[in-house]
Amino acid sequence: MIRSSIVYQVFEGSSDVWHRLVTTCNDACLLQTWEFGEAKSKLGPWRVERGILLENEVCVGAVQTMIREVPFFNAGLAWINRGPVGPIQDYGRALRALEQYFCGERGLYLRIAPSRSFESLPNSEWEASGLNKTSVSGWASAAVDLAESEDALRKKLHSKWRNALVRAERSELEIRRAKNKYAFQAFLKGHSEHIASRGPGSGLETEFLAVLEDLLPLDRRPLCIAAYKDGDYLGGALIAQYGKTAEYLAGHNTLKGRVMNAGQSILWAAITYLKASGVDKFDLGGMDEKLTPPGIFRFKKRIGANPYRLMDEMEGFGPGLINKIIRWRVMSEKRRISGGNFD
Repeated sequence: MIRSSIVYQVFEGSSDVWHRLVTTCNDACLLQTWEFGEAKSKLGPWRVERGILLENEVCVGAVQTMIREVPFFNAGLAWINRGPVGPIQDYGRALRALEQYFCGERGLYLRIAPSRSFESLPNSEWEASGLNKTSVSGWASAAVDLAESEDALRKKLHSKWRNALVRAERSELEIRRAKNKYAFQAFLKGHSEHIASRGPGSGLETEFLAVLEDLLPLDRRPLCIAAYKDGDYLGGALIAQYGKTAEYLAGHNTLKGRVMNAGQSILWAAITYLKASGVDKFDLGGMDEKLTPPGIFRFKKRIGANPYRLMDEMEGFGPGLINKIIRWRVMSEKRRISGGNFD
């Protein structure tokens, strides 16, 4: 296969430069930010590597890769989640550059969940990528277009969701919005209790959220929105912001909060606050009919956001038996998470 005209180069700049690289594009996402990679590497067996994609010595994209190498063997896993990102004109050639570097030069098993939408890559680019398609569906979510007027956004709400919001507004819940340690600790306490009651896998781990929040600079700390009634905590939401995009990270309600429709009040407060702050897009942080719990899926769907699905995961192969074993283990874990239900 002909080598790609796009070249991968390890990034050696600062976190501020990286932030500008990955947050000024339409496919920006939290998973490609510097702090997310650092938090993952601090808490798990991963090592983070960042790289840029050059075409004619001009940077056309950036990619953050989590790497887990096998000691004493020229093998391991390179995992790219929702990347590469940037103003890449030929995404297939960009993927080919990653296959050449991680599989050809490093001898790793490469797994990529691309950042582009399901319909956006022509067959010619698929074939040029040097990667194989897998049966694992890409990331699915929905995004609220905050360029629309508040009136228009409210009209898009499903009637049942809007009626619940009206009841919550009549109850005069107190909504608090903050980006400080006190608000974050209050959210984390509620989130920890939520995880304990629902069990593992019911949300992002509290330890990860705590490390991520600690790594973020003051001006980019997550937004905490909480609802109270007569001093009682009813629930909260944690929202990350990168560039002109915001993303829902986690949320929970107490039993009293569910009765009082605190969830609707919190999410509507997030939408109006982010819009007023100049944010263009609010991603609901995952909305997959097969993987999202039914109640959460229905709650998010009724907000009236624009649903999207990214391309299916792709893979490239380094040589050797160890990489075949790694692939088998990756696929086993994917089946476990999805309940064996691959598209």
